[in-house]
Amino acid sequence: MVESVSKRIQSSDVAIWEVRALFDALLQQFRVFAKYLDSSATIVEDPYFESAVVKFQRGRPLGCQEKVALSVLKVASGGPSADNPDDSFAECVLKRARVSEQTDKYILVAAIPLTSNIVERLFSMARAMIGLKRHSLQPTMVEVMLFLKVNISYWDVNVVHDVLETE
Repeated sequence: MVESVSKRIQSSDVAIWEVRALFDALLQQFRVFAKYLDSSATIVEDPYFESAVVKFQRGRPLGCQEKVALSVLKVASGGPSADNPDDSFAECVLKRARVSEQTDKYILVAAIPLTSNIVERLFSMARAMIGLKRHSLQPTMVEVMLFLKVNISYWDVNVVHDVLETE
């Protein structure tokens, strides 16, 4: 189950709404993943933005905070801003109504990088690091190993040597 989700979200044609649907289905089966896969997990930089993108891609209406979060991608409407003085009152009203009925357009929503790919890389890294030893390792040790692996740019052999010498 987890492996099929893992393979699917690594494909190049996956959309954010599909990833959210897959993660939500996984969370129904494995609540222990909530810390990493929930829509409000710490890895999600802006939950309103993610929610807005998911809703937009699925054609659902956006809430106020979601509209604000997605406003950076909003395209300025190219409709007429001023009424033509030759138009009748009725024509002006109908033009305004048509303009207000137009749905907002957003650019590059499909090109937003998937946060889930970061999570997937973490799981792949865990699978590669732990391998067959997964049953003999304590969860805390797995977490420490993954933390060190993900943050490898912040430490090297010299840092480890210095820490060991100070103890």
